[in-house]
Amino acid sequence: MGKPTSFPLPAILDPVAAAPLADGLRAALGAGFGLAIDASAVERLSTPAVQVLLAAARSCEQADRPFRIRRPAAAFTAALTDLGLAGSLKDWSQP
Repeated sequence: MGKPTSFPLPAILDPVAAAPLADGLRAALGAGFGLAIDASAVERLSTPAVQVLLAAARSCEQADRPFRIRRPAAAFTAALTDLGLAGSLKDWSQP
């Protein structure tokens, strides 16, 4: 199996960005090796964007592929914590 596909997140993931995010993640998942999300640039993260990330994580899980979050920015971590997803972030941050 190859390396997970690297996918850098943009700085602003507001509700308008959720659909393009879904399209990009869907395309990246097409490689079939899982995802390595680079969250280092995130400055704002909306609930719809988090829902898209959760769907991508579930798709990876169902396909027995890795889903990893790399270098989460403080805003990314805060948004997931505010939504009660700190445990998921911890799981996704494991090597």
